[in-house]
Amino acid sequence: EFFIGWIFFGWLFWVGMGSVFLNKIIKKEENLSKILIFCHILIAALLPLEIILSRISRTLISGPTGQIPNLMPSLLYSFFALAPFCLVLGLQFTIFARFWKSSAGKLRLEQILGKSYVFEALGFIVGGLFFSYIFIFINEFLTASILGWLNLITALLILFLIKKSNIILKSLTIILIIIFIGISIFSKNINSQINQLRFPHQELIESKNSLYGNIAITKTREQYNFYESGALIGTNKEEFSNEEIAHFSLLFHPNPQKILLIGNGINGTLKEILKHQPNKVFYLE
Repeated sequence: EFFIGWIFFGWLFWVGMGSVFLNKIIKKEENLSKILIFCHILIAALLPLEIILSRISRTLISGPTGQIPNLMPSLLYSFFALAPFCLVLGLQFTIFARFWKSSAGKLRLEQILGKSYVFEALGFIVGGLFFSYIFIFINEFLTASILGWLNLITALLILFLIKKSNIILKSLTIILIIIFIGISIFSKNINSQINQLRFPHQELIESKNSLYGNIAITKTREQYNFYESGALIGTNKEEFSNEEIAHFSLLFHPNPQKILLIGNGINGTLKEILKHQPNKVFYLE
């Protein structure tokens, strides 16, 4: 919970810095449309980069795979890794509000800002629903490519609305849209290759997102390793500890027939329990 709060702090801090300081650099109102287009292009490009930075984070700061990383390196890495993406988000919001003001005519700035916040809030709600019910179940690079399309198509629409738009910028945006279509087509392979970076010297068998976290299975020679959100929760080759858990307790009963096992089922404890030939085993993970 603390770390999630820290991520929110970093996110809001860098968005605030982008909206305050980067916005002050842009002086000329005639450049607003171009800056807004570049913001959409950068967001499309930086989102896959953020996924890669998050995937390699444990390798860079925690040492052996599965080890819980130290607190201070984790805080610093996550704080600064968010900076590029969030700075652009902060700049984008203020540039959009200024661009809207320059083209709206009679509307005052406070009216524009109020409406901008309303649309942003609606976007958060819609985005949250899509994430919770759709995006959480598909791979991250497919999600990134879909969001990339939306940003690039928006940039292209702005380019066509501008009377004297740059043909080079139009061509670049169209090329990027084609690239992101390619990313979406091969997203499963890309996601698998980038995911492998989380587990050096191990073969990644499968990685899946659930409502409760990321579940990954890797293989080291003949041993399978199970990870929950990057933390090692066990392997299938823990015979000695499984024998202790199962046999020491079950040998106290002359004929155990109904057994409740809470946890440790994936590690091979179930296999040891079945050696006692019970009628039923109730297993809760």
